[in-house]
Order: sequence, then structure tokens, then C-alpha cells
Amino acid sequence: MSLRENIIQSEQLSARFKIDRSPNLNRNTMKKIASRWLTGLLLSSTVMALITNTARAQGDLPPKVSATNNYISLSANEDGLVPSYDPPMYREANPNTFVWTGGDTRTIYNPLDGGIFLQYKPSSFGNSDGCSAGAPREKKMFFEACFNHDHNWSAPFRQMGFPQYRWNSIKTTKLELTDSGKDLADYLFLKDMLRIGTRNIDKTAAESFYTAVQHDNSFRDGNAVISQRGGAIVVRNKGGAYVMGLKISWTSPQGARKELEIKRTGTTFDRAVAIPLSVGARNVVVECWAVAGRQIFKRSVAADRVHTFTVSGTTLFPKFTTSLN
Repeated sequence: MSLRENIIQSEQLSARFKIDRSPNLNRNTMKKIASRWLTGLLLSSTVMALITNTARAQGDLPPKVSATNNYISLSANEDGLVPSYDPPMYREANPNTFVWTGGDTRTIYNPLDGGIFLQYKPSSFGNSDGCSAGAPREKKMFFEACFNHDHNWSAPFRQMGFPQYRWNSIKTTKLELTDSGKDLADYLFLKDMLRIGTRNIDKTAAESFYTAVQHDNSFRDGNAVISQRGGAIVVRNKGGAYVMGLKISWTSPQGARKELEIKRTGTTFDRAVAIPLSVGARNVVVECWAVAGRQIFKRSVAADRVHTFTVSGTTLFPKFTTSLN
């Protein structure tokens, strides 16, 4: 039985998983953050350049606000994650060039519940360079995640309905057109790395890789024949003067009840949060609020389409639109 099948089988026996809200969570989270900072000193200068003054990755546990860097630091809960890909099939054409050999159809899975997110047949597959940055140990460890992330950057996300929007690029300091499909691809990349890495130093490296790709706007997208597709929840806190709370609950294709909670400031990369919904998911409810303020919206949505929201305003007077802007 494969890892995916084992995890899915165990999910069927579990009625629900919840976010840990124990009284000691804040203290434990602080210890994790301190540990990650110390172990991060062991990484290569390349990875360290990515860590300094960057935002921590989006995740599932309640966050801590950094008063100095003005971002949300989140420790992702990797327990129960499923690979978003089948074992990659490739050949190395030459150093740092890996050619897809996995057939004419590719499947992307939802790492949150193991269901199919997207199955498609592109006109052609581009090559991958594996992990293009990082220390040798991390490049080897995260190779499969990097290989699949390269191909996800060419997946037909716009064709699925993921819209583009304008963001303030950190790299160029200019207003640029970008893709919410890229936010989804980067989120899958993060979850794949957090599943692979088992030590604090691994997770620090994973979050640094994630930060680097979030700042990179060279997303390609692509066209394909889509045979199966799920949906997504895409929410952007565009300059809202508050920490945005986002909770998504759903029933997985295997019948397990799931719940995910994320918090973001209005300055976290200036990018959207994109959460995948599997084929066959149901009872999807998305709720958004200003932390220490008012509820912004709560609604039930279908799992077979991409739902977009932009929130803004203030803690006492938050507002939203059903589009990315």
C-alpha cells in the first residue's frame, strides 16, 4: 500500500481534525520560532539570504505577529499531509536539466486531504532544473518537490479559472501583473516540503524556499486538456489595517471532516492565499474576519470552481469584494 493510500485510509477512520488551541500553544510556538532561527544559521549563505527579513510561510496554526518585520510568522502543521504528486518520472538530460518521462497525463493532488485537485494533458512538458537554489543537502532533500513545482508553474491554472491581479513586487518594487495560480502552485510546494522535512532546520529551509518563489514572478501557466478538476479558495488581504483570519472547513472525498485556519496581514508579500479543493469535496464553508474585530463574510461555496475574495478596510469597518484586485 502506498504512502498516499495509507494516509487516506487513516483519514477515513478519523471524524475530524482541529487546530490545537491548548493554553501552552503560544509558548510552544515561540520556542519553535527561536529554534528555527538558531538552526537556520547552519544553512548555506544562499538560503540565509532568503531568510533575512522575509515572511514566514502560510500555515495552519495560530500565528505570532512580528512587530519589527510586520508580517505573520506561521508554523505550518505538516501532520497528515499527502504528496501533491505521484512519484516523479524523469531522466537527467544533462546536469540540472531533468526531462519528464511520466506519460502524457499529469495529476496534481490536494496535500490537505489526498483527493485529486487537477488532472490534465498538456501539449508538451517543459524541463525542470530541480531546486535552483539552496545548500546541497536541501537541494537533494527537496528535489521531488522542486521538480513538481517547476511543472506546476506550467499547469493550466488560468484555464481552471484562477485570475490574474496586480501586486507590488518586492523584487522590482513595481506594480506587476501576477497569477493567483502561482499562489496555489507555491502553496503546494510549501506543503510538499514540510511533509518531506522532519527537523526544524528542514522546515526553516522549506519556508525560505517558499519565500523565494513567492517573490519570483516568472510564472508561466499553460494550456491543456483537463480531464478532472477541483476548485480553490483565493483570498487577498489588500492593505487591510488588521490581521485577516481565514477558516475553511469541508468534507473530503473520503468523508473526513477537515478544517484549516490561516491568518495574514495586509502586507504579507502583498499576495493572495490560495487553498485547493479536491474533486468530490463537499460541504465547503469559508469564513473570513478581522482578528479582534468583525466578521467580514461567511458563505458556503461549491468545490468545483475557483472562488476569489479581496478584503480591505479597518478592524471595525472591514469590507470585501468577490474578485481579486
